[in-house]
Amino acid sequence: MKAEVINKINITAEAVFDYEECLDLGKINKRPLKAEVEEYINNMNKSGKLLYDRYFRCKYFDEDSDKMLMLFFYRAERLSIMQFWNLAGICLAKDWTEDAEDNGEIRNWLKCKITDMPEEQDWVIAYRVNIIIKETRKTKYEEVLKEVLNDFDNKRDKEAAKEVALLQSYYFEFSGKPRAKKKAGNHRKSG
Repeated sequence: MKAEVINKINITAEAVFDYEECLDLGKINKRPLKAEVEEYINNMNKSGKLLYDRYFRCKYFDEDSDKMLMLFFYRAERLSIMQFWNLAGICLAKDWTEDAEDNGEIRNWLKCKITDMPEEQDWVIAYRVNIIIKETRKTKYEEVLKEVLNDFDNKRDKEAAKEVALLQSYYFEFSGKPRAKKKAGNHRKSG
């Protein structure tokens, strides 16, 4: 006899952020959401759907906010008979479109993480710094750095921008300490 699967919902930090900060719907009430969605998944599995799907979305009426929401789930790990699902994101149902799903916009949004994001992976900062460097007419690194830092507001972004600017500073002049020059020659030992 085949054992029945017990479906469990994990509400990610990104989904909580979507609900509480982006949609500004107050504190998320996890208990009813988990109970209703777990029951929905069980019903879908009994009818033969969602057995092998790795991703699905469903509409959910949130009684606390009186809003129809769209919930986005990814299949997570399975431990014995327990199948976990990660609630990766939440938006208003009216904001979801088939075109956004087909274009990959929804997937890109769902793959973004809000916790413990390393600064070197913040591509937006690197992109903005590169645009500033390309558009500047200044040649001294200190002047370019000042221009870059003026474009950013918060401290974390300023630190990341400073690091990116230093990495991109090869073509700028430094005042003060001279930079090490590249040595000529081949330093590899040939076999």
